[in-house]
Amino acid sequence: MPRYPAVDSNTLTYLLEARREDYDQALDHSALVLERVAMIRCYFYGDCSFWVTPTSQLEYAKIKNEAWRKVHDRWTKFMLQDMPLRTPLALLDFRTAELQRHHQAENDCRVVAETEFSGVETLLSCDKDLIARLQHHARVKIMRPSEFLTSLACIIHE
Repeated sequence: MPRYPAVDSNTLTYLLEARREDYDQALDHSALVLERVAMIRCYFYGDCSFWVTPTSQLEYAKIKNEAWRKVHDRWTKFMLQDMPLRTPLALLDFRTAELQRHHQAENDCRVVAETEFSGVETLLSCDKDLIARLQHHARVKIMRPSEFLTSLACIIHE
């Protein structure tokens, strides 16, 4: 059964970095290596097709490197889920404002609100502040990709 977690713009970028032909996790000494690898494993082995929220799409549209911006756009449109959100703007604005009482970053709150209204159960993010401040107030699970991958292992082996 396919899973459709939502992703924020940074987590989308981690997926796209991990799928590059020249990416080698053994040479990736950043703190995000586990998250990059988890994203690509979820995509290839976890029966996952990620939903890219409208706000995440607006964020990657600001990438200055045109080629890299186009990679994000092509993957979102042709390899992932980019279904538009049909929630009235007033509802999204209201929920975003509610979430901003706990976390000041408006776009983070907007991504959570969009995920809630989409009907998707999980948002994947590596943003420590977003997770810490909004997890207890969100109507969806907010997980790091590595945590989500672990949860898939539990589902697959049941």
